[in-house]
Amino acid sequence: MGSRNQVIDAGRVAAMLAVICCHALLYFVRVGDGSWEVVPWAPGPVMWWLTWVFALLPLFFVAAGFGAAAALESVSAGYITRRVQALASQLAVNLALFAGVGTAFAWFWSAAAAAEYSARFGQLFWFLVVYLLLTAAAPVLARTSDRVLSAIAAALVPAIAAVDYLARDAWDLHWLNLVLVWPLAFIWGMGYRRGWLRAVPTWGLAVLAAACYGVIALLVGFAGYPVAAVAWADALVANIQPPTLAMVPLSLAQLCLLAIADRLWTPRFRWLRAANALVFPAYLWHIWLIIAANAGFAGLAMLWPAASGPGWSQWAVLAFSLALVAATVPLLARVRLPIPRISRTRATAAYVFLTGGLFALWQFGAVLHPATPEAALAVLLTALGLAAALARPRRGG
Repeated sequence: MGSRNQVIDAGRVAAMLAVICCHALLYFVRVGDGSWEVVPWAPGPVMWWLTWVFALLPLFFVAAGFGAAAALESVSAGYITRRVQALASQLAVNLALFAGVGTAFAWFWSAAAAAEYSARFGQLFWFLVVYLLLTAAAPVLARTSDRVLSAIAAALVPAIAAVDYLARDAWDLHWLNLVLVWPLAFIWGMGYRRGWLRAVPTWGLAVLAAACYGVIALLVGFAGYPVAAVAWADALVANIQPPTLAMVPLSLAQLCLLAIADRLWTPRFRWLRAANALVFPAYLWHIWLIIAANAGFAGLAMLWPAASGPGWSQWAVLAFSLALVAATVPLLARVRLPIPRISRTRATAAYVFLTGGLFALWQFGAVLHPATPEAALAVLLTALGLAAALARPRRGG
């Protein structure tokens, strides 16, 4: 396989599109008595089951593992530094907006409400925390033998099951699976790059994928796992966030389907590489754009009440959100800070502060106000990480 695999690129882009679509469908605009409100969507059992088809987040981590293995085959020196600085460059403006909005609301409206809503928004940052942890682990995993790497993957499966079992009495333990489930998908992506599935015939991959979906049905039907892959208003507990054991067969099924596509399809799309480069900017900005789409649709519904309600307003908001993403993310991706050359010491400091800061943003949001010290600390830690990654060294330094 060459170093650039457009099927992997397509999988990564499809996974991000699925994330955007799921987030855009979470709410709909309802208008009545001259006012409007945003209401959580309760789609019903059909959509619960459909999410097992469209929940492509595992595929993103499979693709990330493949990409990391490919990148580390050629140049491993400075791998972590490059990844951290690339993320920091795109994150800086986004964080300034996030903290600015939260801080303005705290000072001019309510610090308690600002902290609450900022923390909700900050839940998106779990993804970047896991990404940075996998970035640090990737060079180590890339140097391990196939035997050791497969042993690590095998050991992760019972560990994930154990977390699910223990979390029955302490639900928050489920969050431990963030550092077990997604690293497993990441390892499978690295293994695919190494050729782990090369000897498996195409029909064998199809059978294995079908068997994985069968395991999901057994987990849901007989082991008490949630019916939906993705949470909705009428299915608040799901399997993807935090991830459960059900994500293991789903990850493997998506890997098998990706491998089948890799054998049967050879895309030749120039736009695919450009779209792949927009995955992280799309993740950082898509919620802002979905909010803008909902606000725009709310204004339309005030003028035309028939447009509101769950009948079709969600799908209109989804279409509007996707249009905004397609039109603005390529422009927003250009809003980034320049990347200087920095020492290994500064790169290490940037990694530590950025990872800690993003974890704090995930937990507390971003608000600069005396009544929200945790959220203020989150902003400070992240800002220190960004400064270490992006500030130009002094002359002679």
